[in-house]
Amino acid sequence: MIGKAEKEIIEEIQRRAEFGFSKYGVTTNREDLSLIDWLQHLKEELLDAAIYLQRIMTILKLKEKTFNIVEELKSIENEPNDPKNHPF
Repeated sequence: MIGKAEKEIIEEIQRRAEFGFSKYGVTTNREDLSLIDWLQHLKEELLDAAIYLQRIMTILKLKEKTFNIVEELKSIENEPNDPKNHPF
């Protein structure tokens, strides 16, 4: 028996295979690529993944900074007379 996550992955693989065939007219069972060609394709996919990862990390860092600023402002708002909450 497979779980929901596994079923979703299987369905996604099927969709991608159908999309790839409609776009390129071939499946991965092709014989016209060398091992080096396959490795090049893999490298390009992994480089794309690294770019996506970097973008996600940038977004998360920005959200973390924003969260920290909001928390700092909340603490100032909660203790307006505390001298440490005033930069001047």
